Amino acid sequence: MGKKKLLQGIVVDIIKTDEYRVDEEGSKWFKCIFIVELTRFSKRVREEMPRDLKNARVEVVRWCSYDWHFRKGVRITLTEEETDRVLQSLKSQSR
Repeated sequence: MGKKKLLQGIVVDIIKTDEYRVDEEGSKWFKCIFIVELTRFSKRVREEMPRDLKNARVEVVRWCSYDWHFRKGVRITLTEEETDRVLQSLKSQSR
């Protein structure tokens, strides 16, 4: 079975929305939009990222509760679903 390509990038901005959920422990989880500047595929993939993807800025939606969820300038690995959405979106934009 082949390794799934996962994108990595740097969080350059985080937009905290007003939408939130409260979990069973009473913690508020806010819907946040992460602006991520793509840098590479994850280290599991020994393949270079196409030039048109490098440094592209994409939006990723995640739920955040704790202060360490809101850090900018950190490396982030997108999930398989997030990676697929980004790649599909960029393909449709290039048409």
